Amino acid sequence: SIKLNMAGITQTASVSGLITQDQDGYATGQLSAMSVDSTGNLFATYTNGKSQVIGQTSLTNFANVQGLAQAGGTNWRETFASGVPVSGTPQSGTLGSITGQALEESNVDLTMELVNLIKAQSNYQANAKTISTQSTIMQTTIQMT
Repeated sequence: SIKLNMAGITQTASVSGLITQDQDGYATGQLSAMSVDSTGNLFATYTNGKSQVIGQTSLTNFANVQGLAQAGGTNWRETFASGVPVSGTPQSGTLGSITGQALEESNVDLTMELVNLIKAQSNYQANAKTISTQSTIMQTTIQMT
């Protein structure tokens, strides 16, 4: 039989907590960089040289991407026409991969491109008018001689 002596126990009205500490051989470090690999793992690199996975991205595909409805900017939402979303980690199934530290240059500012197109068209018209005027002057000069 076990006998407990509770006479020396006290209780205080405060939150109880347990503090643990793990030692992994690394000194304390600050976050210095983040990167993503082709499978979508998000890595945090610290000033002490340690690097660890802190998350993973997922990709989603639809049977009919043309059926998605624009929700503003570059955001899209699911519709009946788009079909059910299929989500998973990069490089799984028919989902693509992720290229870290790459700049996507296919997105353009349509407003600026339209302004540039109008400028180019205006310059073309001005050059065409210059050539037409030069041609008229040449014809007049030829007729005078």
